[in-house]
Amino acid sequence: TEVIARRLSQPREEVDVAAELRKADTQAELCRAQRRLADASRRAETADAKAGLGPKLLNIPRWVQEEAEQQKANLAAGKTKDGKEKGKVTVGAAAPSYVWTGGGGTDGGNPIFVAGPPVQTSASSGAMAED
Repeated sequence: TEVIARRLSQPREEVDVAAELRKADTQAELCRAQRRLADASRRAETADAKAGLGPKLLNIPRWVQEEAEQQKANLAAGKTKDGKEKGKVTVGAAAPSYVWTGGGGTDGGNPIFVAGPPVQTSASSGAMAED
């Protein structure tokens, strides 16, 4: 409770959303900033933020507000903020690019992910035809 009282006694931080978006140099930075500010806009509508515990957002563009509404709808539907299903790992599906699927000198590898669809060569397809 002391932490909350200390935060309430300090002046509320003001964030100029339009100025933050103008700081982006590349399209990737702009997308990340827009997603981050939409998240902050969504959180600014909570009871804690309205009580003064969060930053005050100024000059929010329409598309950032729309992104915040989309995030809110996705979260209400039980999905992630970007609309993907939560916790869905499919066994046997191709691994994401950031997952290491090599065996590292063992005969195993990652049992959950496979490196991708098996590549058939002409020798292996002929051997399968004989079976």
